[in-house]
Amino acid sequence: MRVILDQQIYDKIWDFIKQDFHFNPSTDQHTAAFAFPMRAACFGLKRLWDDRQEETVNGIMMSLFPQEELYALDWHHDCFTFRPNEQIPPHFHYYDSQREVQVYFPTYYPDGDYHFFADKSFSEGLFGHPWQKKLYVIGGRVIRAFWEKRQELDLEMLEYPAK
Repeated sequence: MRVILDQQIYDKIWDFIKQDFHFNPSTDQHTAAFAFPMRAACFGLKRLWDDRQEETVNGIMMSLFPQEELYALDWHHDCFTFRPNEQIPPHFHYYDSQREVQVYFPTYYPDGDYHFFADKSFSEGLFGHPWQKKLYVIGGRVIRAFWEKRQELDLEMLEYPAK
């Protein structure tokens, strides 16, 4: 796990998300926050995930991206690159003495802000909307994996993409 401290890289990532995914952050319950240029499924989040469900999602990510470095992005907070096989515990945080701040690694569940977990090409991943309690899943492999685990994760299918 590594915090993305380079401001140019950080800005480039968020500019890409805003442009290519039409990211429109809003506290309005009815405003669309994303428009994906590829297949995307949308799941309703029925309740806050417990640690077991967070571990289930990390297991999905480990199986799909065994050695890949992914992005863990938290809107207006520290963002990271990480590998799911690091098995970062849910609610992990530490004190960064150089910056004199607490650093919080985001949970897979969007618990208060927009969370994004994606591969470096942004072709597969999870995009969480905290106020609408929705999880958007992109990429066929990731969609299938979440579909298979939807009961365990207490997800409600809201939109399933056509093939």
